Amino acid sequence: MTTYATIPLPADLGQRLRLVQGLQTVPATLGDYVAARGRHRSVVDPSRLYCDSAQSCCGVHSEHEITMTGTPRQTHCVLDTLLLAGLEGASASVRSVSPLSGDVVRLEIGRHGVTAEPRSAVVSFGLRNDEGENVFETLCPYVNAFPSDAEYQRWAQATPQAVTVAMSVAQAWEFARDLLAPAPENGAPDGSS
Repeated sequence: MTTYATIPLPADLGQRLRLVQGLQTVPATLGDYVAARGRHRSVVDPSRLYCDSAQSCCGVHSEHEITMTGTPRQTHCVLDTLLLAGLEGASASVRSVSPLSGDVVRLEIGRHGVTAEPRSAVVSFGLRNDEGENVFETLCPYVNAFPSDAEYQRWAQATPQAVTVAMSVAQAWEFARDLLAPAPENGAPDGSS
């Protein structure tokens, strides 16, 4: 399996990430984005992922749900579910509904990684082309799970208001874990110049 780090970013997505995240340079790959100097610790503030007493991390009905230690929680996007599992270091079950077909993608996160049903599932990552009111409008609607890359491609073509990329579920899990790590001060993945 290829790492997420080598997935090229469309130029428009790199530019939007630089603008939204205040990066010093335009990332060319997902790996460049994760290693970027000035990148926030996460795509969004991880503190917003802590759920209220109703076990909602988003305050509204969502198509993305994570269950850890028997407690289901709804989140804004499928990346939030992966970030929660990474933050809590817990095994988890994720249920995410494709925005195109309504088909359910299920993820199982455990000690040895993540598995998906269907196995062909992919995860999108991207941003709206214009400025939104907040991250929930700019990012979240464009970070979804799909049963296949073909379905993602159809959705991406039908969603001209955003620029996105797709990655395998395993790559998305690696991406989420790396987003939770502090960005190197000098922008190099290993701390070197």
